[in-house]
Amino acid sequence: MNSVKSSAELVASDVESALVKIVSDLAVLSKTPPIQGIIRSSLNQGEDKVDNSTIDMWNDRLSTIFTAMLKVNPAYTQIRYIGIAERGKEIVRVNRSRNDIFRTHTSALQAKASEKYYKEATNLAQGSVAFSNITFNREHGRYERPLVPTLRVMMPIYSAKQQLFGVLIINVDFQKYLREALLRVGKGYQLYFYNDFGDLFVFMPEESVLKFYPSASIDEQAEGILRGYASTADYIQSILTDNTSITVQKSIYSSYENKDKVLTMVLQVNKSRLFKDDNIIINYILVALVLISLLTIGLVFIFSNRLLKKLRDMAANIELSSGGLRTKLKLPTGLNDEVGVLARALDKKTKQLESMALYDSLTGLANRKNFVERLEEAIPRAKRNGTSAGLMYLDLNNFKEVNDKYGHDYGDELLIKFSRNLKKTVRKSELCARLGGDEFVVILQDIKDNTVIETITARFREALNKTYSIKGFSIYMSASIGIALYPDDGDTVDKLLKQADENMYSDKAQQNNLDG
Repeated sequence: MNSVKSSAELVASDVESALVKIVSDLAVLSKTPPIQGIIRSSLNQGEDKVDNSTIDMWNDRLSTIFTAMLKVNPAYTQIRYIGIAERGKEIVRVNRSRNDIFRTHTSALQAKASEKYYKEATNLAQGSVAFSNITFNREHGRYERPLVPTLRVMMPIYSAKQQLFGVLIINVDFQKYLREALLRVGKGYQLYFYNDFGDLFVFMPEESVLKFYPSASIDEQAEGILRGYASTADYIQSILTDNTSITVQKSIYSSYENKDKVLTMVLQVNKSRLFKDDNIIINYILVALVLISLLTIGLVFIFSNRLLKKLRDMAANIELSSGGLRTKLKLPTGLNDEVGVLARALDKKTKQLESMALYDSLTGLANRKNFVERLEEAIPRAKRNGTSAGLMYLDLNNFKEVNDKYGHDYGDELLIKFSRNLKKTVRKSELCARLGGDEFVVILQDIKDNTVIETITARFREALNKTYSIKGFSIYMSASIGIALYPDDGDTVDKLLKQADENMYSDKAQQNNLDG
C-alpha cells in the first residue's frame, strides 16, 4: 500500500509541476512590454506616447513573443490577447496548426464576449489565474478537426490605473500535455483524472494511451466507458469501491501557494498484481542486502580510520570558527572524496546563510544587522585614530505616494534603482545599508574635519535626487538627509541613530517649507 501511495505522490507531483508551468508562462507573457503598450496606445488614439510606438507596432511585437512561446511548448495550440472593447474582440492571436505556427489576420479575429471561459476570466481579480473546463476547440461556431481536448488558462489584464482592459489566454492540447507528464508512470498503474466540470481522462499504462471523455458528449466516441453512469462522479465512485483493486485519490493544484485545485487523480492497481510485484521486489532486496553487508564490512575496515581523521579535523575547524558568520570557515573543499563533497556543500550553505543574515533580499545592500556590526567597529576605530565617524540617515520623500499611485511593484523597482545609485555614490571607506522600507543609512569613516559634512551632504543630494524611469513612467525622487557624528552627537549606535533620525526629520521639514 505504501508503494502505491508513493507512486501516487510522484505522479501527482509531475502533473502539478506541469500545471504550474502553464501558469508561470502566462505570468511571463503578462509582464512583457507589449501588454501595457497596447493598452496605452488604445487609450491614446493608437499611439503610445511613452514608447513612441503605434498600436500596430506593439501588436507585431506581441505576435513575435506569442510565436516564440508556441515554438518551445509543442502542446500549446493557441495564445491570445483579447480586449474588453467590441464585445471582447481578439487583439492578437497566434495559432498552431500541426507543425505550422501563424498569426491570425486582423480580418479573422473574433469577438469572444459570449464564451463562458471569457466571462469567467473577466470576473477574476488582478493577478489571478483560472482554468476552463476541457472542451473541443471551436472556430466560428464549428468544432475543429481532428478533435483536440483543449484547456484554456486565463489571466485578466489591467491597465496601470487598475482598470480591466482584457484577457490573456493560453490554449493547451491537454491530452498531449498530460500524457507527456505521465511518462514516469510504471506498468500496472491505471490512472484517472477528472475536474469539477466532469471532464475525464483515463491513462492505460500498458499501451501508454490517454483517452479523453468530456462532460458534454460530442459524437458517439465521447461516451465510451461512461455509458450507463449518470455522471463522471458516479463512475469514479465505482472505481473507488472496487474490492479487487487498491486505489489512492489525490488533488492536483495549479499553485504551490494558493492551492487552487484543477484536477483530482485516482491511481488504481490490481491487488494480485501488486502482491506479485512486491514478492519479486522483496527477493531482490534480500539478495542486495546480503551483498551490501559483505561489501560494507570490508570497506569499513579499510577506510574508517582515514575518513574519521578527516571528519575530526573538519569538525575541529568548525568549532574554532563558531565565533559568528564573519569568522572565516576553513574547510577541505579541495578534496575529491566524500569529505570534500561534504565540505563543499557546507561551504556553499554557509555562504548562503551569510548572505541571508547580512544583506537585504530586495536591494542587495547591507541589512540592519550588518550595519550595526560595522558601526560598532567604526566607533572604536575612530577613537583610536583621533577622527570622527559619521552616520548618514536617508529617507525618501513622498515614497508612500508612489506605492499608492502605481502599486508596490513600482515602489520595489524604485527602491532597487535608488539603492544602485546610492551604492555608486558611496566611497570605498563608506558602507550603505537599508534599514527597512524607504530608510537607508551610510557609515562615514575617517572624518578628520567636521566642516566637510556640508560637502558630503551636497554630494549625496546631487547624486540621489533625480528622476527615475520605472516601467515606462518617470518618477522624481528626493531624499531627506540627517547626519550624526561620533563623538559630538553620541558614543553608541543607538545615540547616533536617534540623533541622525532627528536631523533627518529637521531636513524633511525644511524641504517641505521651501516647497510650500
